[in-house]
Amino acid sequence: GAPVIEGYGQSEAGPVISFNPLDGPRKPFSVGLPLPGTKVEIVALEDRGTRLPAGEAGEIRVRGPQIMRGYRGDPKASAAALADGWLYTGDIGEFDDDGYLYIRGRCKELIIVSGYNVYPREIEEILHAHPQVREAAVVGIPDDYRGEQAVAFIVPETDAPRDKAELEAMLTPFLGERLARYKLPSAFLSLETLPRTGVGKVDKSSLEQRAMMEFHEKTDA
Repeated sequence: GAPVIEGYGQSEAGPVISFNPLDGPRKPFSVGLPLPGTKVEIVALEDRGTRLPAGEAGEIRVRGPQIMRGYRGDPKASAAALADGWLYTGDIGEFDDDGYLYIRGRCKELIIVSGYNVYPREIEEILHAHPQVREAAVVGIPDDYRGEQAVAFIVPETDAPRDKAELEAMLTPFLGERLARYKLPSAFLSLETLPRTGVGKVDKSSLEQRAMMEFHEKTDA
């Protein structure tokens, strides 16, 4: 059959920006190398004019012949996404020393815990590697002490525990071996399925509302 390779793209970018080479090293979790004629840079989230070196995460910006001219009938959105020939993707990523790109998440999904950046995608990828986890999604909600906290929603496998305390006991050590302590979710909530949008993406707005309700009820109690 045909080979399946990981890549990265957007409707605003033709839609392909990078992919792992057919002939050459393919790196786990990487979306590969930029297409020929396509320039990709990582810039600071707080200053789009500051380029970041390999190993540092920031917003992905792209320049190339496949970049859109703008959003039809929406000059405000066009101005927010396009500047000086660059498309600012709204995605967070970083390069390794070999020039391979890794996606860390969406700018709007970034969770800031006690001043540290926490990327939901990083946590989700590790959770998906656990044999008792079918699906996982991580969102951030406000926290009075730390600014924000991460909450993980889990769709367990059939024979896996569903109780919050049991999920925490199973998954916290697993994550703790692979992540810094500040990145660990403060709670694990079980669902039968993850809510999705009309185009099939996980509906994180719905999950954020659900997490807020869960913690609001806990506070009231």
